[in-house]
Amino acid sequence: MVKEQGEQWTMPPLSGVGLTRLRKKSRGGGLRWKLVVVAAIGLQVFVFLYVRQLSGQQRHPAHHRSEKAQRGRDELEGEHEEFVGLQTDEQKIFELHRQLQRQCGHRGIPAGDVHHMDGRKGPTRQVHQLLQELEQAYDGAKSKNAVEHFRQPQTDRRKAVWRDFEFSCFSQCGDDGLLYRIFGLIGWGDRRSVEIGYFPHEANSVNLIVNARFSGLLLDGNTDPIITESWYSPINRYLEILKDDHKKSYDLRTFKQPTEQDLQQRCSPFCLESCYNVNCQKSPITMKIPEFRKTLVTKDNLDSLITDAFSSSEIKQNIDFFSIDIDGMDYYILSNFLEIGYRPRVVTTEFASHLGKTLALTRPYSPSFHAAADSFQYGASITAFVKLLRRYQYRFIGCVEWNAYFILGQELRSKHLARLFPEADVDSCFYEDSSTLETDRRRKNLALQVPWVEVEVEAGAEPKSWKEIQKHLSTR
Repeated sequence: MVKEQGEQWTMPPLSGVGLTRLRKKSRGGGLRWKLVVVAAIGLQVFVFLYVRQLSGQQRHPAHHRSEKAQRGRDELEGEHEEFVGLQTDEQKIFELHRQLQRQCGHRGIPAGDVHHMDGRKGPTRQVHQLLQELEQAYDGAKSKNAVEHFRQPQTDRRKAVWRDFEFSCFSQCGDDGLLYRIFGLIGWGDRRSVEIGYFPHEANSVNLIVNARFSGLLLDGNTDPIITESWYSPINRYLEILKDDHKKSYDLRTFKQPTEQDLQQRCSPFCLESCYNVNCQKSPITMKIPEFRKTLVTKDNLDSLITDAFSSSEIKQNIDFFSIDIDGMDYYILSNFLEIGYRPRVVTTEFASHLGKTLALTRPYSPSFHAAADSFQYGASITAFVKLLRRYQYRFIGCVEWNAYFILGQELRSKHLARLFPEADVDSCFYEDSSTLETDRRRKNLALQVPWVEVEVEAGAEPKSWKEIQKHLSTR
């Protein structure tokens, strides 16, 4: 029976007839009869309470939402609140970034297969179309001078300043989205990129090459065909690489198994989610095949590698994006790169968060340096990179996870661009939750097993000794 809203619920009377029948059947069995009576009463009480609860939910549904459901509602409301007061152009750009977050993934979370990095759906037709719309939206806003009224990034959030704009088509985390934000506002320039340390599905420049028509140079010393051939080999060779990859155990595979449809069509059209090869037929994307060099990069050979690839004597002033992540002598290579006159408009470099944010630290230089990936005995602290790039008039604008981003100062001469890319604090790149702190502690203990040196020391000051560095890191 359903009561009308507002009607009070009362305890239904226990059935006298039912109890009388029980007594008649149970004469002579006192204990058994009492247990049956208690069970009957308990059942009626349970029914009464359950019906009352249902009625209460009908009258006051908001009070009966689960905490999780309410939190989800609050998050959705908060997401819509971000658009309140925005102009039409800026709102459209925000919405396109959000759509790409849902399509491609966000902050390193793939949109598809949560195990393999190629689950991000980076090269699909829909994503390509959204990226074209996003580029056009930025261009349209600039042509109407609407950018002057765009709001600043959420610096009051302290952590993850650029989260509103991040998405991951090919980048390991949300770098692809931030790069579209940067170039959408400062301009795309000559669309040239150089990336040192490259993997097909975890690279910072690949989305720019595939979807934004960049001419790219990819440098890596790895000889694995998955890295050196999979994207650019003839289709038959590409399918052989996939077949060899799937002989490995599931945890060691790089690629998802191609779908039957993809294989029947020989991965045509281009990039049906499981196909990653520029030679697939009927490509909806017009892209320039990047230059690729299989070589160990040092501070001494980088200049010749770049000039040979681009065949330009003016290339030093005409690189738009430079990325380095080689788990090694990153600081020294970047330092020499800038010292000999290169000035890319945007620079990103991976930093070692377990080295903290106070000292500018890196390993002693060695041209043949090598360290195991799980040793965490490589790279440099974020302070080393910030101090280095500030010497060459770069502005540090924040991080996407463990990647620090810098924009050449002359690109931010206009007041509105300087406002949209404010100087960041290194604190914004460090998370202080217990899991992150524990991870950094374990990595720091491994790093302390080898010597480190202090760099970017102020004039007249002496760099700290290894013993002083050990003491500093051990007490933080």
